[in-house]
Parts: sequence; C-alpha cells; structure tokens
Amino acid sequence: MSRVTEIRYVGYGVEDFETERKFYAEDWGLVEVAAGEDLVWFKTHGHDEHHVVRLHKSDANTVEVIAFAADRRAYRRSARPPTSCPVS
Repeated sequence: MSRVTEIRYVGYGVEDFETERKFYAEDWGLVEVAAGEDLVWFKTHGHDEHHVVRLHKSDANTVEVIAFAADRRAYRRSARPPTSCPVS
C-alpha cells in the first residue's frame, strides 16, 4: 500500500471566477501558468509541480479535485486517466 506524502494540487469550482483568480494571484502571490476558457492554473515559487491550484468557473463553490503524491506508484487497470492540463 502507498502512503500519501503531500498534496500536489487542489482544484476548486468557483462562482466568482475573476475575484478568485485575482485573490490567488495578488493576495497569495501565486503565478498563473496556464489558462483556458473558465479555467486557470497557478503555481507557487520554489515548487517543482506544474501547478498547485486550479480554478474552474462553476455554478457552485466546490472542491472538485485533490491530487496527492505517494511514496510509490500503484496502478489499477480500472483507474481513469488524469484530466489533461496545458503545459506552458
């Protein structure tokens, strides 16, 4: 069994997309690394992950995904492939 070693990123659905986008960029100081229609990805300085926060315009404020890192890989044949993210 694998053990969770860290949270890699969190994806949120947000009603007020532009206000949340501004908050993560200006108040938290995260760097916008990619954006699409109603989607944006942010990274933090000094971290090797492509992104640590993903925002998605939504009809409700929700946590849509939490991605974890593990101490080893474990594969399941029935597992769905990860959601793609543009890499800049």
